[in-house]
Amino acid sequence: MRRMMFVPILMLGLAAVSPTLAQDAPERRVTVTGEGGVSAVPDLATITVGVNEQDDTATDALRANTRAMQALFDVLDNSGIEGADRQTSGLNLQPVYDHSTTRAGEAPQIVGYEASNTLMIRVTKLDLLGDVLDSVTVAGANRISGISFGLSDTDAMMEEARRAAVQDAMARAQLYVETAGATLGQVITISEAGGRSPSPMPEMAMMRMSADTSVPIAEGEVGLSVRVNVVFEIE
Repeated sequence: MRRMMFVPILMLGLAAVSPTLAQDAPERRVTVTGEGGVSAVPDLATITVGVNEQDDTATDALRANTRAMQALFDVLDNSGIEGADRQTSGLNLQPVYDHSTTRAGEAPQIVGYEASNTLMIRVTKLDLLGDVLDSVTVAGANRISGISFGLSDTDAMMEEARRAAVQDAMARAQLYVETAGATLGQVITISEAGGRSPSPMPEMAMMRMSADTSVPIAEGEVGLSVRVNVVFEIE
């Protein structure tokens, strides 16, 4: 009786184990990262200019700075720079100290005050960029701290870069799998790993001058890239 009961129990145990063994079989997959990049000539520029004014009193320094900034705004109006393309990014008023006559342990003497104002300007017509730089300098801007180029619309570039990134991933996966003697299967997942915002590519720069007296500007090109992670089946 014991032997007759043992056989069904053993068979049941094997039946219960078989599905588990099938589920634990390793999946054949390959994961690759593809990158796609595109570049284009920029169609806008952002410049950062400033006005620094010093005077004996804080009030006089601020008033002098205000007059200079108003002259700067008037020049921008005449240059066709809209109000939406200007933004004040910094306004400071601070004392000016004379450290040359200060003795050890003494506080430096205040000899005046300095008012500074920083303005970001977006130029959407690059042909006018050199003229704008000249004009703001003549108007009273005595500090230019930065210039960057960009694109007004990057949607089309992003789409092209994404296509190129997926194609790059497929080519890499095909190479790896074929070299290993296997066959590439279907795509399981695609995820975007991040990208790089439009950035200057100075090695492809072109010198551009809008007039003999304008500041020469090398606008170059801006590049954009996207990375994707793709998981494929291996057949």
